[in-house]
Amino acid sequence: MSLKEQVLDVLISHRGEDISGQDLAGRFHVSRAAVWKAIRILKEEGHLIEAGQNRGYRLLQSSDVLSEAAIAPLLNAPLDKTFITVIKECSSTNDFIKQCAAANAPSGTCIIADKQISGRGRQGRIFYSPSGGLYLSMLFRPSLLIRESAFITIAAAVAVCRAVKKVCNISLEIKWVNDLFLNGKKVGGILTEAAADLEGGMLEYAIVGIGLNISFDETLPEEINAIAGALYEKKPPKALRCELAAAILNELYELEQSPASSLEQYRTLSFLPGRMIKVVSGVRTGMAKALAITDEGCLLVEYEDHTQIALNSGEVHIVNVE
Repeated sequence: MSLKEQVLDVLISHRGEDISGQDLAGRFHVSRAAVWKAIRILKEEGHLIEAGQNRGYRLLQSSDVLSEAAIAPLLNAPLDKTFITVIKECSSTNDFIKQCAAANAPSGTCIIADKQISGRGRQGRIFYSPSGGLYLSMLFRPSLLIRESAFITIAAAVAVCRAVKKVCNISLEIKWVNDLFLNGKKVGGILTEAAADLEGGMLEYAIVGIGLNISFDETLPEEINAIAGALYEKKPPKALRCELAAAILNELYELEQSPASSLEQYRTLSFLPGRMIKVVSGVRTGMAKALAITDEGCLLVEYEDHTQIALNSGEVHIVNVE
């Protein structure tokens, strides 16, 4: 661990408290000048650190930079620092993890980014991913049949809802199959991608990508302004992204060990059943009523001619009925 990481680790564990430069130098057997240099680098990386004569250094409560040093101590076994990589930005966290999967990375390997340049949603749609959100992907090597793969996304949606409730005390809802909603607006999404052994009918690996809007510091693009939202209208009352990232990873890893076990809570959190929707599907496109989430994780719908179909893919749009 570099001196910068060691200093950050101490500041995080004493967030809001003053730690003298002499104390830090003594802990790590370096000069105070070396500590000052480490602090300078941390500030350049965006950490909010106050320095005062005869006071030392203090990491502010509002400092919300994603870092392995802040996330790792909050992870449950078997996850630990060796599983996670935190980076400033990347094209897409899912693309990053695909490279890890090709290199035989173990189940649980995770990448967390402050910003995505080319974030993706389902069917190749762009997922707006500005700095300040939470974007992560985790690799799994499950013993699942291909036909059971829908449960991976179901478990991921439940994991995020649990983590957000635990850390932020905010209750999210799920729009089948992978959208996370708050107050009628989409605040997050899940993109699951997998490689399969077609002969054996089993998944080789699965990648769960999660994007979550914390708050927006900039004007949203016009095309998503009416539909996109965030957990907070303004900046959160405290630094929480590292805590939230760890909570999501913990819930995600636990639930993905038996993803079908998430189905009942997924049903509870789903808000489509009972609503009129427009279905866009290769099976059938048209107006329908959402009836229920089936035992296989499909959306059971009834079209206007009373035909019922269990959708395992496709797009659904909420129809406002006056």
